[in-house]
Amino acid sequence: MMFVRAIRTAIAMPHLLMAAPFVALLLASTALTGAAQSRDAGTPSSAFLSDLAGEWQGTLTYRDYQSDRRVSIPLAMSNTVEKVGGVLHSDIQFTDPGRIIRNLDMSTLSADGSEWIALSVADGEFDEERLVIASFDKTPSGWQVVLTGSGQDDGRPADLRITRTLSGDSFTSTKEVRLQGAPDAEWAFRNGFEVTRVVPSVEQLLGNWKVDLRPTPGADDYFQSFVVREDAEGGTLSGEFYGTPVQNFEVNLDWGYVSFAFTTEDGSGTYHTSGKVVAGRLEGRTHSLGRGFLAEWSAVRE
Repeated sequence: MMFVRAIRTAIAMPHLLMAAPFVALLLASTALTGAAQSRDAGTPSSAFLSDLAGEWQGTLTYRDYQSDRRVSIPLAMSNTVEKVGGVLHSDIQFTDPGRIIRNLDMSTLSADGSEWIALSVADGEFDEERLVIASFDKTPSGWQVVLTGSGQDDGRPADLRITRTLSGDSFTSTKEVRLQGAPDAEWAFRNGFEVTRVVPSVEQLLGNWKVDLRPTPGADDYFQSFVVREDAEGGTLSGEFYGTPVQNFEVNLDWGYVSFAFTTEDGSGTYHTSGKVVAGRLEGRTHSLGRGFLAEWSAVRE
């Protein structure tokens, strides 16, 4: 399962934790310490993770510890599953007021299928999480899995329960907590998400994009624009990349996501650019034979 990373934002949201499909969705003051409850259900196969491949969009909702109210923010994620080993890779993006937050996760099952294991990288930090699979049930349109563990909630020892449900093209996750030593207490909502599968379409490319073209990861910011338009008949794409008209624009929607390619030209010759939509962003490469370079770039909507 994917792990979520605690994020302290620069604006009055100190307890927002990043999330993803199969994420524990713990708030910053909820620290996971290990799985605590025994498993009592059938054993799922890691093959069912392939059901989550593709692009998803929706909202992350969390209960703010300071105001005790629920706050929702946009969520986009891109999932791929390795053909060998069944490891689920997730690229997650949250639109927090004033900033964009990104989280990368890898999820798989233990060898006996009793635990969900997740590795997460966010803000330069690495985390591992293990949760017990308390139950797993197939349904006519998908499945439901319940994960359990123990940790802390607002600085106090607590039991943890996460319920995730795939129903057709809808996927939800709800995290609940209760204080340890109070088995009769009601479970309290802490956070969760609701996402819907995104059907690949040309519309995901249209608009104005801010392209990060820095030559190396440590270089200073260097931004340019990428504009994508569709003709009146809806059959041809055009636009400008780095202030230069785009030519030979091609789009492929056959692999569950939007990939694209085009060319541009200047006095040095032709530039070949390709990329794809990933969790609401663009990830691309530009190759120039005339100038002898291969540039890696990313872009967000302006």
